[in-house]
Amino acid sequence: MNDNDNPIENTTVLVADNDGDMRRLVARLLKSLGVGRVLHAPDGETAKKHLLEPETDRPDVVITELDMEPMDGAQLLAWIRQDDESPNPLIPVILLTGQSDPKFIFLMRDLGVNEVLAKPITASNLERRLRAALSRPRRFIDAINYCGPDRRRRDLPHGGRDQRGRRVPADR
Repeated sequence: MNDNDNPIENTTVLVADNDGDMRRLVARLLKSLGVGRVLHAPDGETAKKHLLEPETDRPDVVITELDMEPMDGAQLLAWIRQDDESPNPLIPVILLTGQSDPKFIFLMRDLGVNEVLAKPITASNLERRLRAALSRPRRFIDAINYCGPDRRRRDLPHGGRDQRGRRVPADR
């Protein structure tokens, strides 16, 4: 990936989705945004093979649907973030989903996705999520119970800790 004004140019994006029409739609949108190369995977196992290619052929970003067989998107994400075989646990992962329930989104965030892209997708939403993943990456956390981008979008000052040891905002 080039460090120029347009981080999307010369970027390789892997689109993992069991729906071929959705993969082709996302690929067309990515190409219209200037993405250099798009790789396709109908399932997590095929996506994993792309991620294990020699470094020059690997994707820079993964866009994955959850609902795939034999390896689904959550299993792929867990492999990317936590498996010793994963060549790049820090790779940005964008979840492509039709789910909009906040509990589901929080669960995916807790699994380590960088961004969530809700279906039906638009070119502008896709571009916004892709640019956020590439241009404004969040700090990466590798802890006992979590591996992925910092869940906080903003680094706000805090005024100390409450009685239970949790951080409280500075303005309280």
